[in-house]
Amino acid sequence: MRRAKMAAQALNPDERALSFIRRYTPRTYKFIWVNMGDFDRWLEEIPSSVQVIGRIYGVDGWVDRLPWTKEAAGVLATAIGKYHDYHQRKVWAWECVNEPVVKTVGEMQQLAAFEAEWARKVKLLGIRSIVGNFSNGCPEPDLMPYFRPAIEEADYVGFHGYGPAGVLLKDADWLVLRYKMLMQAAGVKKPVYLTEVGIGGGYKSHGVSDEDYVRQLVELDKILQQDPLVEGAHIFCHGTYGGWSQYDLTDNAAHLLGEYIKQEGDVDLPDPLPPPPGLDEAKVKKAILGRFSQYWPSDWVRWGTRAIIPGVLLPKFRPQFFNPDFALAAEAVRQQFGLPPLTDEHNIVVAGYDIVFQFYPRGVVWAVRGIWGKVYSFRYFAV
Repeated sequence: MRRAKMAAQALNPDERALSFIRRYTPRTYKFIWVNMGDFDRWLEEIPSSVQVIGRIYGVDGWVDRLPWTKEAAGVLATAIGKYHDYHQRKVWAWECVNEPVVKTVGEMQQLAAFEAEWARKVKLLGIRSIVGNFSNGCPEPDLMPYFRPAIEEADYVGFHGYGPAGVLLKDADWLVLRYKMLMQAAGVKKPVYLTEVGIGGGYKSHGVSDEDYVRQLVELDKILQQDPLVEGAHIFCHGTYGGWSQYDLTDNAAHLLGEYIKQEGDVDLPDPLPPPPGLDEAKVKKAILGRFSQYWPSDWVRWGTRAIIPGVLLPKFRPQFFNPDFALAAEAVRQQFGLPPLTDEHNIVVAGYDIVFQFYPRGVVWAVRGIWGKVYSFRYFAV
């Protein structure tokens, strides 16, 4: 994976963007779908090391006009599931609605319930979720605690950040780096994507040169590299249509950015880490086992000193998503917990840490999200 966290996004299947991805292999790249077949060939050619982020705009932008109801959450989850399967599950994570407007506690509570329900539903489909994706300078920090239910259900939180008057990092704490303030206000740790970054109105409209714009983007990337919770940042945009040409990276700007990404090189694999401070393994185990009934019918499984999972039922439980190279799977193999896993990866928040866990035939593996060098496990008995 590339060390640089800066990348871009394409609003349509522009060959310039595909050439950029193949040549520089950024750690992430974002695509916006209008029609399901927009990026057919692209996903076949993009290296597997690139984390593709997806957003459905839909014909006439129907996605962002959805009401914030549980029924609408199911409609969007079903649509994304179809896109995900159509593209052979090659998209790393999908966004929920784009730039939701919330001004009151009631509106934030309604949005949180909607996005939490959506995140739960796509998780059952084996799909990673990005909630939030709030517009530049939004929402107000005192509303973020009410969004926590959605954050806890999701895999990532998305934010947009634009600098004013041609200066990317001007008033950064309130704009481009606002995510720090908002996540602190939410009171929960969760990986973050800056799903849109740039200069408000487009860098070209302010007379900013390609060289100066990329210099500013590099300065922001150096800041983001110091924050382990930031997974990536997507410049708006590289490959566009309609009225966004003032934002669109020129070939020269894309080349300069790509050379920087290439020169930064790849992330060194960290040494195994000790448990984070304040993390009680016994409490994590108890919390995971407390979630057991959500994934298993109670009349098929009973807990005591042993877990009884009828062997005849094991073939019925197969995850939608499994990668043997992932940290949890590697630990399960090392512990001889048996394959394939019985469930997809799920998450739970314990003592402010986002715990990712997965059930296997003979045990459970778990880790703190983002600290993949330290995976924990415990056994139960399956018959």
